[in-house]
Amino acid sequence: MKNLSLNGIYVDALTGLENFFKFIESDMEEMCGDNGSVVVVDVINFSKINEDFGREMGDICLLELALVLSQELVAYEKSQIFRTGGDEFIIIKRDATK
Repeated sequence: MKNLSLNGIYVDALTGLENFFKFIESDMEEMCGDNGSVVVVDVINFSKINEDFGREMGDICLLELALVLSQELVAYEKSQIFRTGGDEFIIIKRDATK
């Protein structure tokens, strides 16, 4: 999943997804097009996983979530996913009509 060709400042170290810095520097009009959508994924009470099972298990859960989200987006052309915070992801889907 990690894309080492991207500049390190724009890549989340854990998941390999583009990060918050890449998101805020992206051209939303170009990414969304005429019918685009923005989806914010925030895992409620994620800190409970870290507290109950440890950070290592929390990291595994975040990696799995990033993998599932990425695999689902493969079907959509020009969709992007960013990890913008600890348990927060933003998904940009270029054409929400498909």
